[in-house]
Amino acid sequence: MKRFPFILVLIITVLSGCSNTDNLSFDTVQSRVIGKWTIHKVKLLDNRRLFSSNITDIYKDFTFEYKADNTLEVFNARENKLLQGIWYLDEIWSWDEENQQNESSYKIYSLVSDPTDSSAYREMYWSDLRVNNRTMHITESRLSDDGQTHKYSYELRR
Repeated sequence: MKRFPFILVLIITVLSGCSNTDNLSFDTVQSRVIGKWTIHKVKLLDNRRLFSSNITDIYKDFTFEYKADNTLEVFNARENKLLQGIWYLDEIWSWDEENQQNESSYKIYSLVSDPTDSSAYREMYWSDLRVNNRTMHITESRLSDDGQTHKYSYELRR
């Protein structure tokens, strides 16, 4: 009987340690993405710095609404600006040489623009998607105005 609590703790630990998208079907991951999300935390991950920079204040007024018809609305409350566009989920398969098995990861591609000014647009290639019913984590590498590629880490919440 003493083993029961140990086994229970072991099972809970193993289950909670799993990535949020491991062993989930494409449809399940996509259904988790659908809905309204707000920026909770954004970090600039820079290879030249030992620590990341918290840049959440720049993005804190943004909401993202992913719809089932693959349309997307991004609202910036600070500027009272709505961007509209499309999104899709992409599943990437790779071979894990060490474990001798296929692994999948998910990416979100989005393209949004200002309905009143089509020259104002933003493409987003978000990778390393981890999503559950309350939290979404993603990363993005993008070229900035200084000509350098920077990596960002986003945490969104419902």
